[in-house]
Amino acid sequence: MQGMMRAPKRIGDDRATQQQRDYWAALVEGGKSVLCEARAGCSKSSASREGMHRIKERAPKARIRYTVFNTANAKEFAADAPEGVEVGTVHSFGYKALVNAFRSAIEKNKTYILLDEMREARNLPRYMRKAVSLLVGHAKNQAIDPHDPEASSRIRQLGLHYDVRTYGREAALVALAVEVLRRSIEWLDVVDFDDMIYIPAILRVPFEPVDWLFIDEAQDWNPCQHALIPLMTDGSRVVVVGDRYQSIYGFRGADPEGIPRLEKMLAGREEGAAKLPLTITFRCPQSHVRLARLYVQDIEAHASNHDGEVREAPEGKASRGWLPGDFVLCAANAPLVRAALGLIAERRPAQVRGRGIGDQLMAVWRFAENAKTCAEATRLIEQWKGRELLRLSELDGVDDLVESVEDRTAGLLAVIGACSQVSEVGPAITELFADGADPRSGSAVVFSTIHRAKGLEADRVHWIQVPTKQPKADWEKQQARNLSYVALTRAKQSLTFVTQG
Repeated sequence: MQGMMRAPKRIGDDRATQQQRDYWAALVEGGKSVLCEARAGCSKSSASREGMHRIKERAPKARIRYTVFNTANAKEFAADAPEGVEVGTVHSFGYKALVNAFRSAIEKNKTYILLDEMREARNLPRYMRKAVSLLVGHAKNQAIDPHDPEASSRIRQLGLHYDVRTYGREAALVALAVEVLRRSIEWLDVVDFDDMIYIPAILRVPFEPVDWLFIDEAQDWNPCQHALIPLMTDGSRVVVVGDRYQSIYGFRGADPEGIPRLEKMLAGREEGAAKLPLTITFRCPQSHVRLARLYVQDIEAHASNHDGEVREAPEGKASRGWLPGDFVLCAANAPLVRAALGLIAERRPAQVRGRGIGDQLMAVWRFAENAKTCAEATRLIEQWKGRELLRLSELDGVDDLVESVEDRTAGLLAVIGACSQVSEVGPAITELFADGADPRSGSAVVFSTIHRAKGLEADRVHWIQVPTKQPKADWEKQQARNLSYVALTRAKQSLTFVTQG
């Protein structure tokens, strides 16, 4: 009947696995904090939500806070969460603490406002101001204190790691970044997105008290977010939920050793910690799990899961069968761009996930946007690539940056090649990477890097196979293995390995 409240989704003991029942028992009957390692497709969100219902049944006034990865996840989880559970991103909770403490308001351009106030930065070219802004953002996510004697050195290393160009002015731009950090923690009336976690971490701003803090997707947290946990959990129990084998965001600041580090943090708390697994996947077919076990040995398929399909096909043949709702995944961007453009040329609906990727291509496109022909634009982009690779050849440990330059170049050249005149290139990039539709809507073939597909699933997944650089550091090798595990666990029915050449 219209107007009636919808009954919350619950998991009864009769439908639960023994692992889920053990997880709930630890929440309700034990007195410890909990580390729950949940493999791909193991209904971790549903299990945590059910655990909250059971906590509320025992203690109706229990204050529960649940942190999720992004706003979309928050809305989805909150729809069936028990009444009174506070659901949000860690940034939203940080901002609430800042509002309570300082009545802060949001100003997304705070860094640029601060640069305008600094005589030595006011007249810098736009691209140098952007470089300072990038350095500041990375430093905030690593919780670098501007008063730390090593702050400049650490920011310089971050700039190299994240390929922030400093145009021969590294020392000056790093010094400006340190000064912006210092002024950021003094100007508390306004905050930008990174400030929402950075200022509470550096100034130890108090959070509203809770009895329970659930941390979802814990493997994706960065050092600044880790620093907030003691501030968010004074006297409360902590439930960390994540999968160390889905840690794939080390390249953008997430702590690759986040789960082991959080496990150690929980073990050091007064109440101690219980470690519990959720290893039975309800999403992945039996045949897909057999492949995933090459990377993660303890993942299991639920007994009711069907065997599924695993295929291999060359791209030309495979692409003819791609249907709206299918996911096409790849470790690199350029093959996705080329394949999506092929569908668009055939007037088939295609969506490339990743507005940030489009922004990267647009940043390179500015070196050629004044060309008179697409052929001239192609030459200018190739020249940009040559300059970048020459610059990087003088540095050590930048193989990932070399790969990024080559990938951006290939992606942009694919767009240029699909356009008949220069004026079409910019709009084509904007349209291709619009990120408008819900990837689960089934309205288009969805092209996505494996990184951006984490947390999503589709009936049919097509994985484009491309050679990638060989990682050198141990953490890079593990992240590469994790990426394959994530790709293998997105499909609910069919998985196709798409070969090129």
